[in-house]
Amino acid sequence: MKFSVHTTERMEDQIADQGIIPDKLTGEESGEEESGEEESGEQTEDSGSASEWRPDIEILFRQPIYSSDTGPRFPQELIERICEFLWDEPVQLAVSCTRICPAWYHAARRLLPEHDITWQTREALQDHAHTLTSLRNAPYRKRFQQLLIYDNASKPFAHVWPMFIPGWILPKVRVVTLGDLDWSTRTPHDSFFVYLSSYTRILTLSLRTYLEVIPSLAGNTTLKTLWIHLRDIAPLPQEIHSALTAVLSDIVSVDLQHVSIWFTLAHLEPEVLPQNHGRTPVAPDPAEAISAFHTILSREIFNGLPRHFSNFKCVEVDFYVGNIQDNPAVVATIKAYIINLFTPWLDRGIVKLVFISADSSEHITCVPASMLSEDTSSDSKVEDVQENEPVGTEQ
Repeated sequence: MKFSVHTTERMEDQIADQGIIPDKLTGEESGEEESGEEESGEQTEDSGSASEWRPDIEILFRQPIYSSDTGPRFPQELIERICEFLWDEPVQLAVSCTRICPAWYHAARRLLPEHDITWQTREALQDHAHTLTSLRNAPYRKRFQQLLIYDNASKPFAHVWPMFIPGWILPKVRVVTLGDLDWSTRTPHDSFFVYLSSYTRILTLSLRTYLEVIPSLAGNTTLKTLWIHLRDIAPLPQEIHSALTAVLSDIVSVDLQHVSIWFTLAHLEPEVLPQNHGRTPVAPDPAEAISAFHTILSREIFNGLPRHFSNFKCVEVDFYVGNIQDNPAVVATIKAYIINLFTPWLDRGIVKLVFISADSSEHITCVPASMLSEDTSSDSKVEDVQENEPVGTEQ
């Protein structure tokens, strides 16, 4: 790490105020900036910018050629060391150092990422915050299209990352991946969701996590693809219901075309679960809760979901039940409950439910006939169905 934690903490307060940076340096597109670029087009072509630098052009390495045989010569190690001192000056690396000669190009090139930013440690986050919030590096912010954030269990940082680097600093980012999150012991900062909502142009969000708190999607109106993998979820209908409600109730994007939610259900330990949860895994939710979930699925925001299934346009909810497959009664209860929850979408043909065990999988795209017959076999069950939307009608 190139600077102290205290420096970064003070910087948090500064970067929270977008007003301290002029519009044309924040990466926000404006008419003035575009006209300015047009007027000085020739100058831009000569001087270059970090966003125009194209790393896909192949430049072969060769030693520097000097104009005089008597002058001093730089060994390659010294050139690389000089570039390393410019680690927080990516614009200078991209615009100046890469244009000296092939030897300098390769020394500078290895310090410049292409279009992705990956954070696996708090120090990496702090280094990028230091670099990206610098005014002189403003053109560099437009290079990045994807964020990959993998939390560190020993020194977690994912609970504060949007506060270090708000969305307006990375205006071109369209894909965010959050991995290895475990907020059961380190919950998000109080302002986490406020700053996360500044990433309003995200098209694809991928979560692979142990979560008790689901990140809010309420601020994103352009989301097209959502991948969520929730691991070690208790094999209780109520727990699954709660997680699904948290995810789907927050979606506000009318452009959503692909949703993939994967649940890895934890091991069932009969002698432990009642002590931890005070209830058995087959206790049903009240009918009112299921009806409320049906209301969420019936929101107009979901009218544009595709009615056909493909790799990139579908709604799929997967449940890995391999850890509880030795208890078929529990699996059957969870399956029936989930089918009941998604009845409105099953009737519309826009969701695929997949139950995966260690040696097989079951795909459900409509309400099974067996459940329809069971729902009409007694007066009490008919009353239940009527209260929670008709099942299997208007296919």
